[in-house]
Amino acid sequence: MGNLKARSFLEILPAPFVQSTMIKLFFGLNTILQARLIANFFKRLSTEGLIVFMTIYLAIEIGAFTAGLVAIIILSVGVYFNTLGGLFTSRLPLKAALITGELIHSLTILGMFLLIDISLVGVLICYGLKAIIFSFTTPFGEKLIFDNSDSECRKATYQINYWLVNLSVPIGMAIGAMLFKQGMHLILLVSFVFSLITTAIYWVSLNSPSC
Repeated sequence: MGNLKARSFLEILPAPFVQSTMIKLFFGLNTILQARLIANFFKRLSTEGLIVFMTIYLAIEIGAFTAGLVAIIILSVGVYFNTLGGLFTSRLPLKAALITGELIHSLTILGMFLLIDISLVGVLICYGLKAIIFSFTTPFGEKLIFDNSDSECRKATYQINYWLVNLSVPIGMAIGAMLFKQGMHLILLVSFVFSLITTAIYWVSLNSPSC
């Protein structure tokens, strides 16, 4: 009984009701929070459809053990820069950090796309930079929520964000699976487009007159 109470009320409701509730909550948020949620959804799409298939690609190119080692190193570096990003949220301008960070994130994916047939080392460098920028900018997105919400609004925002993140994982994986047979080029290109959409959303929303 205690475990049931501990679960979120939304988690035990039928899926269609959850979806309609999330949609209502979303349209009740201000435009900055709506933009943050949509941007994060596309940011996750740009990564979820890439990581697994990038690891498979590296396993083919450099061997499973080395590819696994690269994945562990990139994950560890990402954790470090996520913490570092949290420390810098109060030191760097939020708007500049988000827009510039997402733009650089897009460019690292573009770099991977351009180098995939030229230099594996170049691809790995861009991949590492992508992980660094992704991790470093994530706390700034969280700060955007805190700066534009009260406690109730913040709770609704995180509920929707949780739902969207869970939605982005299977969608990203499905896109990656459909494109992988065509090679990494298409996966990287689609990932770049999704990342560019994220940059555009932040640029438009954070440069609007209301900000």
